[in-house]
Amino acid sequence: NEEKYLEKCLLALKPLLDAVSSELIIVDTGSTDKTVEIAGRFTDKVYRFDWADDFSAARNFGLEKCGGEWFMFLDADEIFDEDLSEMSGFFGDAETRKKYNSASYVVKNLIGAGDSYDFAPRRIGRRSGNLRFVGSVHENLTPLSPPRYDFKTFATHYGYLYDDEKRREQKKERNLSLLLRELENTPDSVRLLYQILPGMSGDERAEYLDRALKAARKINTNFSAPVFLTAIRDATSGGDHAKALSLAVEYTDRFKKKDVLLIDLCRLKADALISLERYGEALAVFDEYFEYCELNGEGKLDREPLNAICVEYSSEEKLSAAKARYCETLINAGDYPKAAEYIRDNFLSFEAERINDVIEALKNRLCDYADATLSYCLPEYFDGDAGALYWAVTAFSGALISANSIPPKDRALLYERFAHFTALYVANVYNPDLLNDSDVSSLPELVRFGYYASLARNGDASAYEAAASECASYAEAIGALSGKSV
Repeated sequence: NEEKYLEKCLLALKPLLDAVSSELIIVDTGSTDKTVEIAGRFTDKVYRFDWADDFSAARNFGLEKCGGEWFMFLDADEIFDEDLSEMSGFFGDAETRKKYNSASYVVKNLIGAGDSYDFAPRRIGRRSGNLRFVGSVHENLTPLSPPRYDFKTFATHYGYLYDDEKRREQKKERNLSLLLRELENTPDSVRLLYQILPGMSGDERAEYLDRALKAARKINTNFSAPVFLTAIRDATSGGDHAKALSLAVEYTDRFKKKDVLLIDLCRLKADALISLERYGEALAVFDEYFEYCELNGEGKLDREPLNAICVEYSSEEKLSAAKARYCETLINAGDYPKAAEYIRDNFLSFEAERINDVIEALKNRLCDYADATLSYCLPEYFDGDAGALYWAVTAFSGALISANSIPPKDRALLYERFAHFTALYVANVYNPDLLNDSDVSSLPELVRFGYYASLARNGDASAYEAAASECASYAEAIGALSGKSV
């Protein structure tokens, strides 16, 4: 029953099918909607397979129908990016093809509320007599021999977006049932114990996680390191930061491979150290995290784990959040000058919603915050970017609150720069020439002040008085400064 996505899936795949000598095989496991009808528009090789609570059985049925040199599979709710030139170039070049035995492409799993995570499963391989799917659920294709080609081409997976919570629970219960049945035959399987955990909660999850850790300590499989990362996450969410740190140290001792999982390990370890108020150590681990992110971007970390799992903290959004967290840790460690420099040099890469948090943390810890703002928030660091200007406006609005701690001359300069940045912010986000009094009254207080400040800077004395009046309720310090700043 994949009528919702199947046509889009196959239309996205068509450029590759047209560019390469190929066949399209579709296996249906009992659809009652228009899935089979849609499939028939794209290929005459549509086969029915009676569902037997075993994904590998269904996939192997389709694999047996294939006649090509290479085999690739995808789900009906996965839609490839428009640009498939990398794939068509690979399969269209015999000299390139013969250098490899398997390949992967990136799958971007959408999980709701704008969140997603990527992994890079090996779904492409040379056909051989023993190529098979294994596992009743979360199945994988084996054996896939190296060398492996890693496509940058990606497909977006919509299978984890649910219309209602009932469907989500049904899918979770189905998968859990299949995994538990399989576990009866191999009770110490690290893979199965790891894959069972998302379907568990409370004491039951703790029991299975303990079993998974014991199994992972006995044998090093592709799922052993991910089990440890899960245990670290669970310890952190449960507030046992000492245990999380102990597991992180054990992870480092056990697993020596320089792979993408180190990104998550360092991020989790840094959080544990922060919670234990070991800020200096946390900063050192953050430095490792940033280094691994950079190496990953350059393709210098082993990406093999992405065949089976995702890395949580490698995305641009997570990196941005980590930079804000790093800055807050500098503040907690008492290194205020470095924190101020870091804000100055990295503000554009911070998460927008973390701007106020970081500035509040610095403001609350730094007695000479107003002086630091004057020293580090210089006009030459801010161009017409609205996000950058918002940083400056937020920083200066906080500085004005504590402006009485600096000399009158500096207070005047502080006010001048605040007016400068708010005026620029209004000019970039709004069109001041089109704003009337009614429009202005509906603006946020800070933006409203910026509007009047932009008029005041152009010599409108009445606008200046309005600006002072408007902002008096927002920041008492600005009202106190108004007479000294004219």
